[in-house]
Amino acid sequence: MRFGIAKLESAVTIMSLSNSWRSSMITPSESCPVWQRYLEIVAAAGAMPNHLPDKSSLYHRLLAGKQPLVLPPPLSHSYPWYDVVESEKVFAPLDGPVAYEPLTEDEPPVDAVWIDQTPWLVVERISNSEMIVSQPGWLDLGFRWRYWHKPIRADQSEACMIAHYDRAVGRITTSAQLDLECRHQAEHWKAHLEIAVSAFSNEVKLMGIDPDLEDAEDTLRGRMNRAAAQMRLDRAVRDARTRVEKGLPAVPSDAEVEAYAHRYRTNLLEGSFQEQDGWLYVDGWALQRISPEKLGPEHYLPGAPAAQPQESLED
Repeated sequence: MRFGIAKLESAVTIMSLSNSWRSSMITPSESCPVWQRYLEIVAAAGAMPNHLPDKSSLYHRLLAGKQPLVLPPPLSHSYPWYDVVESEKVFAPLDGPVAYEPLTEDEPPVDAVWIDQTPWLVVERISNSEMIVSQPGWLDLGFRWRYWHKPIRADQSEACMIAHYDRAVGRITTSAQLDLECRHQAEHWKAHLEIAVSAFSNEVKLMGIDPDLEDAEDTLRGRMNRAAAQMRLDRAVRDARTRVEKGLPAVPSDAEVEAYAHRYRTNLLEGSFQEQDGWLYVDGWALQRISPEKLGPEHYLPGAPAAQPQESLED
């Protein structure tokens, strides 16, 4: 088990160091205290410095007068995730747990899951919807995070569905808005089929598919919108032909429109969203640090924050 954890710790450390301290060609002044402090920290970690400061999260942290953590932070989608260590906030919605698989057949199994593309050790499995996780190294310092299933109300989440039935609405956050969106999509489906089988010219049909084309300028965006409208028209023509071949009328009945709206609604909710008390919820998991209660000096590297010379800031 310890060997498996060691392998996992090595993988996480390499990922963290390679993303935080990647090398380039441009360096700040050698007399810059912040840069010197940065080089010292990187050297102590046995890593290569990133000579392009704008690409280094650690350098920006030092520049802001913050102390470096005693260990590299976990990664979130390949970027250093300082907040998950230092903050007590709930991070959500996140994807559900995906089991970590050993990289080689010789590697002993280790209970770990992927969170934001980074492996986390499972310290305790409380239930199918909750577990305690940590990171190699941080676990030895007493750090533990709660990772649990936690749907987030859509109006409080960054993840959302966009309303097409009314552009002024923006985000769909309620069941009533979802009903309007599904009705809008179903009616558009019927309208496009009506346009497809009409006797109008192709140009008029395109205007029916996308009324904004009438005033569109001959720009790249305008040509792309026209091409998109043509694709929707071609699809409607194929759908109408398929319906006729099946013995159905080219234009659907009101009952079919209702059934379409119902199917559309089911597809939108499937997998990512759920409803409760008239609200939409984004289905997902959450991550929150539960110990230690607060961070102390022992969780940071010793030494006073380096000061950036005023002249360097003005350059």
